Amino acid sequence: MEAAYTDAATRTPGTGATNLNVGGGTLSGLNFPPGVYTWGSNVTITGDITLTGTATDVWIFQITGTLGIDADNQVLLTGGAKAKNIFWQVAGAVTLKPGSHFEGNILAKTNIAMQTGATLNGRLLAQTAVTLDANTVSAPTPGNKQQPRGKQQVRGKQQVRGKVTFVTATVLNVGGFAHDIVLNADTKVEQVGAGSTNIAAIDVGQTVQVHVVLSGTTYTAQQVHIQDKYVKAAKGNSKH
Repeated sequence: MEAAYTDAATRTPGTGATNLNVGGGTLSGLNFPPGVYTWGSNVTITGDITLTGTATDVWIFQITGTLGIDADNQVLLTGGAKAKNIFWQVAGAVTLKPGSHFEGNILAKTNIAMQTGATLNGRLLAQTAVTLDANTVSAPTPGNKQQPRGKQQVRGKQQVRGKVTFVTATVLNVGGFAHDIVLNADTKVEQVGAGSTNIAAIDVGQTVQVHVVLSGTTYTAQQVHIQDKYVKAAKGNSKH
Protein backbone atom coordinates (compact mmCIF):
# COMPACT_ATOMS: atom_id res chain seq x y z
CA MET A 1 0.00 0.00 0.00
CA GLU A 2 2.81 2.42 0.89
CA ALA A 3 4.39 1.90 -2.53
CA ALA A 4 1.13 2.70 -4.31
CA TYR A 5 0.56 5.75 -2.08
CA THR A 6 4.05 7.10 -2.80
CA ASP A 7 3.70 6.45 -6.51
CA ALA A 8 0.45 8.42 -6.70
CA ALA A 9 1.75 11.21 -4.46
CA THR A 10 4.87 11.77 -6.57
CA ARG A 11 3.13 12.02 -9.94
CA THR A 12 3.46 15.44 -11.60
CA PRO A 13 0.78 17.59 -9.89
CA GLY A 14 -2.18 19.02 -11.76
CA THR A 15 -1.84 22.58 -13.01
CA GLY A 16 -4.17 25.34 -14.15
CA ALA A 17 -7.74 26.06 -13.18
CA THR A 18 -9.01 22.72 -14.53
CA ASN A 19 -6.64 20.50 -12.52
CA LEU A 20 -5.32 22.46 -9.51
CA ASN A 21 -7.44 23.26 -6.44
CA VAL A 22 -10.65 22.73 -8.41
CA GLY A 23 -13.64 24.30 -6.66
CA GLY A 24 -11.43 25.42 -3.80
CA GLY A 25 -11.87 21.90 -2.44
CA THR A 26 -15.69 21.92 -2.50
CA LEU A 27 -16.98 19.70 -5.31
CA SER A 28 -20.54 19.49 -6.60
CA GLY A 29 -22.00 18.94 -10.05
CA LEU A 30 -18.57 18.78 -11.68
CA ASN A 31 -17.26 16.54 -14.45
CA PHE A 32 -13.68 15.25 -14.37
CA PRO A 33 -12.02 13.94 -17.54
CA PRO A 34 -8.95 11.68 -17.12
CA GLY A 35 -5.85 13.26 -15.61
CA VAL A 36 -4.06 14.26 -12.42
CA TYR A 37 -5.91 16.60 -10.02
CA THR A 38 -4.22 18.23 -7.06
CA TRP A 39 -5.51 20.06 -3.97
CA GLY A 40 -3.47 21.79 -1.29
CA SER A 41 -6.45 21.68 1.07
CA ASN A 42 -9.26 19.51 2.35
CA VAL A 43 -11.69 18.20 -0.29
CA THR A 44 -15.41 17.75 0.36
CA ILE A 45 -17.88 16.34 -2.17
CA THR A 46 -21.12 18.15 -1.41
CA GLY A 47 -23.04 17.07 -4.54
CA ASP A 48 -22.76 14.36 -7.19
CA ILE A 49 -19.63 14.47 -9.36
CA THR A 50 -18.92 12.54 -12.57
CA LEU A 51 -15.77 10.99 -14.02
CA THR A 52 -16.04 10.64 -17.80
CA GLY A 53 -13.61 8.55 -19.85
CA THR A 54 -12.89 5.19 -21.44
CA ALA A 55 -12.06 1.83 -19.87
CA THR A 56 -8.32 2.49 -20.19
CA ASP A 57 -8.26 6.09 -18.89
CA VAL A 58 -6.69 6.86 -15.51
CA TRP A 59 -7.55 9.42 -12.82
CA ILE A 60 -5.25 10.39 -9.93
CA PHE A 61 -6.53 12.72 -7.21
CA GLN A 62 -3.78 14.11 -4.95
CA ILE A 63 -5.15 15.61 -1.72
CA THR A 64 -2.91 17.08 0.99
CA GLY A 65 -5.75 17.41 3.50
CA THR A 66 -8.80 15.31 4.30
CA LEU A 67 -11.37 13.83 1.90
CA GLY A 68 -15.07 13.56 2.58
CA ILE A 69 -18.32 12.96 0.73
CA ASP A 70 -21.56 14.22 2.24
CA ALA A 71 -24.54 11.97 2.94
CA ASP A 72 -26.45 10.55 -0.05
CA ASN A 73 -24.09 12.01 -2.66
CA GLN A 74 -22.33 10.00 -5.34
CA VAL A 75 -19.22 9.69 -7.46
CA LEU A 76 -20.52 8.57 -10.87
CA LEU A 77 -18.70 6.96 -13.83
CA THR A 78 -19.67 7.41 -17.49
CA GLY A 79 -18.27 6.61 -20.93
CA GLY A 80 -16.80 3.28 -19.84
CA ALA A 81 -14.64 4.65 -16.99
CA LYS A 82 -13.45 1.91 -14.59
CA ALA A 83 -13.09 2.14 -10.80
CA LYS A 84 -9.87 0.12 -10.97
CA ASN A 85 -8.21 3.05 -12.81
CA ILE A 86 -9.16 5.73 -10.25
CA PHE A 87 -6.79 6.57 -7.40
CA TRP A 88 -7.50 8.92 -4.49
CA GLN A 89 -4.22 9.70 -2.65
CA VAL A 90 -5.15 11.39 0.62
CA ALA A 91 -2.74 12.66 3.30
CA GLY A 92 -5.49 13.16 5.88
CA ALA A 93 -8.49 11.19 7.06
CA VAL A 94 -11.21 9.98 4.68
CA THR A 95 -14.92 9.96 5.61
CA LEU A 96 -17.73 8.53 3.48
CA LYS A 97 -20.94 9.72 5.12
CA PRO A 98 -24.21 7.74 5.40
CA GLY A 99 -25.81 6.68 2.13
CA SER A 100 -22.99 8.01 -0.04
CA HIS A 101 -21.49 6.08 -2.95
CA PHE A 102 -17.83 6.26 -3.96
CA GLU A 103 -15.80 4.94 -6.90
CA GLY A 104 -12.09 4.13 -7.05
CA ASN A 105 -9.13 3.08 -4.93
CA ILE A 106 -8.63 5.16 -1.79
CA LEU A 107 -4.99 5.35 -0.64
CA ALA A 108 -5.07 7.05 2.76
CA LYS A 109 -2.05 7.94 4.87
CA THR A 110 -4.20 7.87 8.02
CA ASN A 111 -7.67 6.34 8.45
CA ILE A 112 -10.76 5.68 6.35
CA ALA A 113 -14.25 5.67 7.89
CA MET A 114 -17.30 4.41 6.02
CA GLN A 115 -20.39 5.52 7.91
CA THR A 116 -23.74 3.71 7.98
CA GLY A 117 -24.91 2.52 4.56
CA ALA A 118 -22.08 4.11 2.53
CA THR A 119 -21.00 2.01 -0.48
CA LEU A 120 -17.81 1.73 -2.50
CA ASN A 121 -16.82 0.21 -5.81
CA GLY A 122 -13.07 0.05 -5.31
CA ARG A 123 -10.56 -0.63 -2.57
CA LEU A 124 -9.86 0.87 0.86
CA LEU A 125 -6.14 1.02 1.67
CA ALA A 126 -5.17 2.91 4.83
CA GLN A 127 -1.90 3.08 6.74
CA THR A 128 -3.67 3.19 10.13
CA ALA A 129 -7.26 1.89 10.16
CA VAL A 130 -10.41 1.25 8.12
CA THR A 131 -13.78 1.30 9.91
CA LEU A 132 -17.04 -0.05 8.44
CA ASP A 133 -20.69 0.19 9.49
CA ALA A 134 -23.22 -1.82 7.46
CA ASN A 135 -21.37 -1.04 4.23
CA THR A 136 -21.04 -2.65 0.82
CA VAL A 137 -17.55 -2.70 -0.73
CA SER A 138 -17.13 -4.21 -4.21
CA ALA A 139 -13.56 -4.79 -5.40
CA PRO A 140 -13.11 -3.86 -9.08
CA THR A 141 -11.87 -6.71 -11.26
CA PRO A 142 -11.27 -7.11 -15.01
CA GLY A 143 -14.42 -8.21 -16.82
CA ASN A 144 -16.62 -10.46 -14.70
CA LYS A 145 -13.84 -12.54 -13.16
CA GLN A 146 -14.03 -12.44 -9.41
CA GLN A 147 -11.39 -14.99 -8.44
CA PRO A 148 -7.63 -15.14 -9.08
CA ARG A 149 -6.31 -17.96 -11.20
CA GLY A 150 -3.18 -20.01 -10.67
CA LYS A 151 -1.40 -20.80 -7.41
CA GLN A 152 -1.51 -18.39 -4.50
CA GLN A 153 0.32 -19.80 -1.50
CA VAL A 154 0.04 -18.33 1.97
CA ARG A 155 3.64 -17.32 2.54
CA GLY A 156 7.14 -17.31 1.05
CA LYS A 157 7.20 -17.70 -2.70
CA GLN A 158 3.90 -17.38 -4.53
CA GLN A 159 2.62 -17.46 -8.08
CA VAL A 160 -0.07 -14.96 -9.02
CA ARG A 161 -1.90 -15.11 -12.33
CA GLY A 162 -4.41 -12.62 -13.68
CA LYS A 163 -4.89 -9.47 -15.72
CA VAL A 164 -2.89 -6.32 -15.01
CA THR A 165 -5.15 -3.63 -13.53
CA PHE A 166 -2.48 -1.01 -12.76
CA VAL A 167 1.24 -0.73 -13.46
CA THR A 168 4.03 1.82 -13.05
CA ALA A 169 7.80 1.50 -13.05
CA THR A 170 7.67 0.39 -9.41
CA VAL A 171 4.19 -1.02 -8.67
CA LEU A 172 2.08 -3.78 -10.24
CA ASN A 173 -1.54 -4.70 -9.42
CA VAL A 174 -3.02 -7.96 -10.70
CA GLY A 175 -6.78 -8.55 -10.70
CA GLY A 176 -7.89 -10.83 -7.88
CA PHE A 177 -4.70 -10.30 -5.83
CA ALA A 178 -5.35 -7.93 -2.96
CA HIS A 179 -1.81 -6.57 -2.53
CA ASP A 180 0.51 -4.21 -4.40
CA ILE A 181 3.45 -6.03 -5.99
CA VAL A 182 6.76 -4.16 -6.00
CA LEU A 183 8.78 -4.02 -9.23
CA ASN A 184 12.50 -3.24 -9.10
CA ALA A 185 15.74 -3.52 -11.04
CA ASP A 186 16.00 -7.23 -10.18
CA THR A 187 12.56 -8.09 -11.59
CA LYS A 188 12.92 -10.26 -14.68
CA VAL A 189 10.29 -9.80 -17.40
CA GLU A 190 9.55 -12.22 -20.24
CA GLN A 191 6.87 -12.11 -22.93
CA VAL A 192 5.60 -14.80 -25.25
CA GLY A 193 7.07 -14.13 -28.68
CA ALA A 194 9.59 -11.57 -27.42
CA GLY A 195 11.65 -13.45 -24.85
CA SER A 196 13.39 -11.36 -22.22
CA THR A 197 12.12 -7.78 -22.09
CA ASN A 198 11.64 -5.10 -19.40
CA ILE A 199 9.08 -3.58 -17.05
CA ALA A 200 8.03 -1.06 -19.72
CA ALA A 201 6.52 -3.96 -21.71
CA ILE A 202 3.92 -4.64 -18.99
CA ASP A 203 0.58 -3.00 -19.80
CA VAL A 204 -2.89 -2.79 -18.31
CA GLY A 205 -5.12 -5.59 -19.58
CA GLN A 206 -2.35 -8.10 -20.22
CA THR A 207 -2.50 -11.54 -18.62
CA VAL A 208 0.58 -12.16 -16.50
CA GLN A 209 1.98 -14.83 -14.22
CA VAL A 210 4.08 -13.31 -11.47
CA HIS A 211 6.57 -15.08 -9.21
CA VAL A 212 6.28 -13.19 -5.93
CA VAL A 213 8.33 -13.27 -2.74
CA LEU A 214 6.75 -12.08 0.51
CA SER A 215 9.09 -10.39 3.00
CA GLY A 216 7.32 -8.95 6.03
CA THR A 217 4.34 -7.20 4.47
CA THR A 218 6.00 -6.45 1.12
CA TYR A 219 5.31 -8.50 -2.00
CA THR A 220 8.15 -8.25 -4.54
CA ALA A 221 8.08 -9.62 -8.09
CA GLN A 222 11.03 -11.86 -8.94
CA GLN A 223 9.72 -12.57 -12.41
CA VAL A 224 6.81 -11.42 -14.57
CA HIS A 225 5.78 -13.63 -17.47
CA ILE A 226 3.54 -11.77 -19.94
CA GLN A 227 1.31 -14.39 -21.51
CA ASP A 228 -0.09 -12.14 -24.25
CA LYS A 229 1.95 -12.83 -27.38
CA TYR A 230 4.18 -10.01 -28.63
CA VAL A 231 3.18 -8.99 -32.14
CA LYS A 232 5.86 -7.30 -34.20
CA ALA A 233 4.54 -4.77 -36.72
CA ALA A 234 5.34 -5.69 -40.30
CA LYS A 235 8.06 -3.47 -41.76
CA GLY A 236 6.60 -0.72 -43.88
CA ASN A 237 3.04 -1.64 -42.93
CA SER A 238 2.73 0.23 -39.61
CA LYS A 239 -0.46 2.22 -39.32
CA HIS A 240 -0.52 5.57 -37.56
